[in-house]
Amino acid sequence: MNKKNIKRNILKKTKMGVAVSQIVLMTSLNMLSGFAGVPQVTVDETVYTNLDYYGARKDLSIVKGVSLNGYTDFSDYGDYSNVINMTSDNAPKLDANQVSFSSLDSSKKFYYEVTPKSNDLELPWNFDVSYKLNGVPTKAENLAGASGMVEININAKPVKTKSDYLNNNMILMLGTDVDMTKNLSVEAPGAQIQSLGKNTVVLFMAFPGEEKDFTIRIGSDSFESAGIMMAMVPATMDSLDKIKEINDAKDDIKDSVNAIYNSSNALLDVMNSMGGGLNSLNGGLKELQSARATIHSYGDSLTGQTDTAIQNLNSLANTTSQMVPHLVTSKNALNDFNKDINKIDKGVSDLKPVLYDLTDSMGEVDSSISHIGYLLNQAKTAEAATAMNDLSDKLILSKKKAQQLQQMIDGSGVLATASNAAGNINIYSMDQSLRQLYGGLAGANMISSASGNTAESLYYRSLQSAVASTSAMYQGLGKMLGETNAYIDALNAGIAKDGVNAVKNINDSILTGKDLANNTTDMIDDIQVTTLNLTEIIDDMNALNKTVNSYHDSTLSAVDTANNIINSVDTNINVAADTLNTINNMYKNSKDTLNAGTKDSLSASMEIVNKSLDALKVTGTIKQSNDTLKSVWDEKVDELENDSNILKIDTEATKTSFTSDKNPEPNSVQVVLRTQEIKKGDSDAVVDLENEDENMTPIKRIGNIFKKLFDFIRSFVSGK
Repeated sequence: MNKKNIKRNILKKTKMGVAVSQIVLMTSLNMLSGFAGVPQVTVDETVYTNLDYYGARKDLSIVKGVSLNGYTDFSDYGDYSNVINMTSDNAPKLDANQVSFSSLDSSKKFYYEVTPKSNDLELPWNFDVSYKLNGVPTKAENLAGASGMVEININAKPVKTKSDYLNNNMILMLGTDVDMTKNLSVEAPGAQIQSLGKNTVVLFMAFPGEEKDFTIRIGSDSFESAGIMMAMVPATMDSLDKIKEINDAKDDIKDSVNAIYNSSNALLDVMNSMGGGLNSLNGGLKELQSARATIHSYGDSLTGQTDTAIQNLNSLANTTSQMVPHLVTSKNALNDFNKDINKIDKGVSDLKPVLYDLTDSMGEVDSSISHIGYLLNQAKTAEAATAMNDLSDKLILSKKKAQQLQQMIDGSGVLATASNAAGNINIYSMDQSLRQLYGGLAGANMISSASGNTAESLYYRSLQSAVASTSAMYQGLGKMLGETNAYIDALNAGIAKDGVNAVKNINDSILTGKDLANNTTDMIDDIQVTTLNLTEIIDDMNALNKTVNSYHDSTLSAVDTANNIINSVDTNINVAADTLNTINNMYKNSKDTLNAGTKDSLSASMEIVNKSLDALKVTGTIKQSNDTLKSVWDEKVDELENDSNILKIDTEATKTSFTSDKNPEPNSVQVVLRTQEIKKGDSDAVVDLENEDENMTPIKRIGNIFKKLFDFIRSFVSGK
């Protein structure tokens, strides 16, 4: 390639127009900064891309500027289809994914252009460009020389590349230069518009990762455009150093905002939940106020009734104290009664064996009579006479046992003891007194309600049963002994008169059903049945006596307990009377002051509650405002986090080479793009930024380009 073509290629790739000259200047300044510090090879990488009318990529190349700083050899990594030395005639040496230069002039900056084999180099943005003429969508090819309002819409859509540095640290600058001698008007909403003599510069900007739509409207009689210029440059200005700190602080602030929001909402919810309670409290205070007025109105009547109650308590104390002597008497009576019952039990127990003997004897008499009758029927008179003598002996023995039993009954004094116990009115009085005492105390809620089966009640009933059973038993014994004696006497009289025939007559009576036989049999049966019944009564008496004895100690304890209760009740009544008297006097002396203080306190409390309820009415508004603030905060933070990567800008991040990860960190990286020009005639014509000079070296040409760009930026900043 001859020098003229190299020059044209350089100018075509560096020609951005006035609108993006700032970006190129920043690039050149970054390049200059590479010379500071310890001498080392530094590289500046610039990607040049030509786009078609609509933003699609046509071709791409990369220019690398190398500051050798004393070195004469240089190597670079990348998969290239073409490499051009733009500074000298030293030919590059191409190996697999590497290019090398040797014998370079170390005192000069060295430039070379590379063309990657693949045209799909990842860049931070893609572009979609569309056009309208007088509001009607129009092809770009039809706009050259058009008259009217031309609208250019550029959609810049961020691309998620493999390089975090490109994603988070590249700023997009986009614009165009409009010659106002050839156009009528310029509109660019949201752009920086600057007039520089006959030219008007339109400049837009987008933050890293931000998707934006840009619109430029140009009114013209004969429309032409040098194309839309784009530049992607690192955010390396000193003022951007704070963004990383802001991002770190943002997370802390976000956590704090969330905590404040949640806490304040929780507090407001608690306050709202207090509404029902405060309303209830307010109603309660009103009722208390009403109750206070009612109580105060009853003050004089209440003190009068209290005086009466005190007098009644004193009277009750006197009455209860009088019961103590009666209980002492009842306790003594219990001991006496228990002795009587034990005496009765012993007496009837002694009768039991004698009663059994009498029963056995009468049974033998009955058997003998039956046997004699049998012998007589068999005509065994001699044997019957012998049996008759044996019957006489048995009758004599039975008579003696009946007399012995009668003597024991007469000498025991059991009936007198039972009669004495039955007439013990103190026991009855004690039972009634204890019932009345427990009933009265339970009715006054001074003790638990007692059932009817208390120990003392059961004891009293057992005593009554013992006395009644004893009387019944002795009546039965008397009847049985009378019948037994009458039977024995009748039988003896018959034997004395008729001898054996007396028994035969009895036996014949049995066979013929006469009264004597019946009476004899019934008599024996009655005696035996009565004996059995009496022994059962005696057994019951023994069991009953054990029961009475088992209740005795409990009943005595109940009397002692009742005595203690009466003493305790008497003491408590006296204390209650004294306490009530003290309270009554205190109320009389303080009722007016207490009423006034209570009234003021309740009124103040009601006022506080009412004001609290008024305050709760605005909690909904506060919470709504809180929600709004939180929503705005979240929305703005989401915009910063989702709409762009501005908060991820890190001016100290390591830059990456466009061509290979094996290359060291470049001194600077930038991307320059331009859409296809819209001109009448040759649309691919390139207007040079300087007059061509065949004898000017490439380095001098590049220097002239940057000098003109620097002069433009200086005039742009100064406004000249």
